[in-house]
Amino acid sequence: MKTLSTIIFSLILTSQFSSAVEFINADTTDTVTAVDTLTQINTPEILSPDIVSRRIEKARRLMKEYKIDRAIDLLEKTYSEDSSSVQLVKELEEIYYKTSENNKALELVNLLLKQGLDSSVYMPHKALILKKEGDFRASKPVFQSLIKADSTNTFFLNTIAEVYQDLGKTDSSLIFYTKSAETIPKSVTLYKAGKLLLGKERANEALNFMGNYYNPEIQQSKPLRRLIGQAFYLTDNIEKSIALFSELYTKGDSSFITTKFLGMSYRKDGQFIKGEEVLRIAAFQNPNDFLVFFNLGICCRKIGLVNESEKHFNTAMNLASTPLVVKVMINTELAETYEKQMRWEKALALYQEILEADPSNLSIRMKALFVLDYQIKDREQALNEYKVTLKMFEEDTTNSDHYNNQLKDYLKRRINKIEKEEFWKGGES
Repeated sequence: MKTLSTIIFSLILTSQFSSAVEFINADTTDTVTAVDTLTQINTPEILSPDIVSRRIEKARRLMKEYKIDRAIDLLEKTYSEDSSSVQLVKELEEIYYKTSENNKALELVNLLLKQGLDSSVYMPHKALILKKEGDFRASKPVFQSLIKADSTNTFFLNTIAEVYQDLGKTDSSLIFYTKSAETIPKSVTLYKAGKLLLGKERANEALNFMGNYYNPEIQQSKPLRRLIGQAFYLTDNIEKSIALFSELYTKGDSSFITTKFLGMSYRKDGQFIKGEEVLRIAAFQNPNDFLVFFNLGICCRKIGLVNESEKHFNTAMNLASTPLVVKVMINTELAETYEKQMRWEKALALYQEILEADPSNLSIRMKALFVLDYQIKDREQALNEYKVTLKMFEEDTTNSDHYNNQLKDYLKRRINKIEKEEFWKGGES
């Protein structure tokens, strides 16, 4: 069965700008619109440069006042009257870019690049617009050209890493995150790479990557420290996980991630009273996280709050959807809670439900047998189940370690004992 850390446990070269423009335009079809009048040098000006400049200034004031629609309307009206002003096109593109009017911005960017204007500004704009639009394959070669021209630009390196991530190429993404971190180990780079690796269930690699570049005296980013704490937890470095999250918590970090992982770390370390206190707060912060209620249920059972434990496990089960192993994990703990309450029939029913979905789960099978044999005392059914279980052990050639041999011996002895008891009962009758 998969461990909890496996389940849960997830984002973040190539000529100068002039040649890059040629490369991109070779692969990208530019839309020909009225904007192309900019290319016609002899286009008569309808508006004087002063009028255009005043309207641009007015649009800038409107933008500062967050009257964005009015600013766009003003510039679009001006552009419809005079499309020959380069400054007007730049201003309109900038507003489109900032307000995520991506198609309109891209149209103007392509026009400006075609004229060879400010490629150091508009090539990055083009790459970012394509990325925002989800056209990762088109944005990738643009970023490659930008990086070839400026190989130490950590913004470009991080962004192309995100593009590769979006294309599902994790290792290529990590190459660029690594180059970025080697250039300048920024917190944002470590965070993005670490989050990518955790999302791919590669917690040890995440810890190694962040550890290689992390300097606690310089990098005080709380999101990064939380991520390192999660990596500690998922790699069973529980003492370090507790130390990091408790420091954040005592210094006023009341974020859900800190509260949740501090509580779960206490639970994993056997500090159930502390775990119960913190996890109650986490459950209030986010009542939809099944792991919080699962861990809270364990803590409550361990400190004698059995009825509350049952309630929390049921909540966890209602919140959990997939995969099956998660439901098995919750049902197992809930069944043990029923055992604490001496509600043997309910415990057995849960164990049997787990076995229906996973009949080869020998650990659950043994738990069910103990309840059936020693608590419910249904000897006839217990005898049948012992025989079925023994046969499973004998047919499974992979289970040959000392512990499993001990279990087989126990099953044989128990079958013998019950058969003798049943024999003598039959003789007496």
